[in-house]
Amino acid sequence: MQIPSSCKVYFNDNHYNCLNNIYDRVPFSTWQKIIYEIYEQYPVSDLSIKIARHANISYAGLPGYLILSRENLYQAAMDFIYYERLIVDFNSGTLKVKNGLIEVGWSDFHGKAGLLVDEVIIFTYIEIAKHIIYPQELKLEKISFYYDKPDNTDFYEKILGCPVYFNSPTISVVISAAHLESIKLPTKDPILYAILKQKANRLLLELPSNHDFEQRLEVCIMHCIKEISLNNVADYLNISVHVLKQNLLEKDLNFSVCVNNVRKKLAVAYLENERLTISQISELLGYSEQSAFQRAFKIWMNITPLQYRKNLKQDDYLDLKVLD
Repeated sequence: MQIPSSCKVYFNDNHYNCLNNIYDRVPFSTWQKIIYEIYEQYPVSDLSIKIARHANISYAGLPGYLILSRENLYQAAMDFIYYERLIVDFNSGTLKVKNGLIEVGWSDFHGKAGLLVDEVIIFTYIEIAKHIIYPQELKLEKISFYYDKPDNTDFYEKILGCPVYFNSPTISVVISAAHLESIKLPTKDPILYAILKQKANRLLLELPSNHDFEQRLEVCIMHCIKEISLNNVADYLNISVHVLKQNLLEKDLNFSVCVNNVRKKLAVAYLENERLTISQISELLGYSEQSAFQRAFKIWMNITPLQYRKNLKQDDYLDLKVLD
């Protein structure tokens, strides 16, 4: 296979004088062209999978080593979404927690890169995740794309081990929250994490704004929920409390309401996990007393956490009866 012409142009290969560092992040538009030029030479339906299989943690750069230093894959996923722009600066990802599942999704806010390009990105992320948790297994619930269904889709579910859907509102990868929390990272290093996080925050500041403040704020609140405060969230965002307050004011957001919305989402997800007691869930959500969590939950849902969990069991039982 010939070297794609976009590679030669970007690295000035014709003059044998590399103007761009091969170890720096390649602009998204250039990388996109390279992928399609490879496809022109090698037009196979599973090209994205073949490319992704060559991926390793170093390809994710600083964010890759940052997430390696986290305690478990759930924490790593939150950091990954927050710092993803340092890997691919196109459509920023979001993280949602619902019914015990975590959905990492990407909209077409800045346009659509094309199915092949988005496949390479998503499958590369998955391959890197598999590498860092090996020999533990990564169990995916489903993957969705907002593109039309291609002619050949046989290889998707066979290789990925989960259903793959098309014509969806967003691109998304869905994984069990309990599964992510159960996967411990053997390379946990809080000191290294603090050092890399400082560097990553500085690099983020060098990127132009992509208007995703609300998405980043939600991820930050999730991360800081056990010790939630304006100071901690501002620190995680790498901005001053004053700037955080200004951003909240400009977006017409109330910090307490944002925190409660995140707590509600997480509470519903945690209650799906029967291994967690009400007391443990209260602690995970940052409440100093279980009674405070119970009062808040009743305001949100009009029932107690315990009753909500009982209703879930009853619904599951009714669903099984219907299937019978």
